[in-house]
Amino acid sequence: MARKQTKQDGEIDVVDWLRKLPKVELHLHLEGTIQPETLLELSRRHDAEPLTPEAAKKLYVYENFLGFMDSFKAVSARLKGPDDYELITYNMIRDLASQGVVHAEVYISFGIIFYWKNAEVEPYAEAIERGRVRGERDFGTSVYWLIDAVRLSLGPAFLFLISAEAIAAENGLGYRIFLVRRFLAMDVILPYVAWITLLAYLMDYALAWLSRAAFPWAHKDWAHK
Repeated sequence: MARKQTKQDGEIDVVDWLRKLPKVELHLHLEGTIQPETLLELSRRHDAEPLTPEAAKKLYVYENFLGFMDSFKAVSARLKGPDDYELITYNMIRDLASQGVVHAEVYISFGIIFYWKNAEVEPYAEAIERGRVRGERDFGTSVYWLIDAVRLSLGPAFLFLISAEAIAAENGLGYRIFLVRRFLAMDVILPYVAWITLLAYLMDYALAWLSRAAFPWAHKDWAHK
């Protein structure tokens, strides 16, 4: 005879269940994943007077976007060298695994390293990869890197621009296409589409040239392996 199910048998710890549920994180920024505990370790490495746990947690409390930027600056300013980036990469994967994340796609702002820190990118890229390899081995969470780039955002930017012109503007190519579409004036629409295509191609070409001139490290052989 089957045992009668009690109320206690049917109870589920929802928080624990959600935490263990396999997940995928599709939008993270590496510097933005730094937790107070990791910030304390960075502070002990670099600050003459290391932060207290209370001071570290206070940096993560803000009321507006300006406060967020101040906090982000205070945290990222303690990223001094490649070893720091290896640390935050490894700790990020550890924290993701503890939340049930099995795969994450993470943005890296190499331009900030190259221009703001005036440093070669290769040692940082190698350190970040070491952190990823160790983290994936120890915790099982895989990570793909996404490189911040204006060129990659050109397509969505044009899409939103044309959509905005069609909806709420009184001039522009998108506005003209929207205006004459009701008359099926293809002799007007197709030239405008051709203009948009040409402008997008020229902007992409210009950004590719600028990328090769301003970021030569991104076009070395190691970056494409």
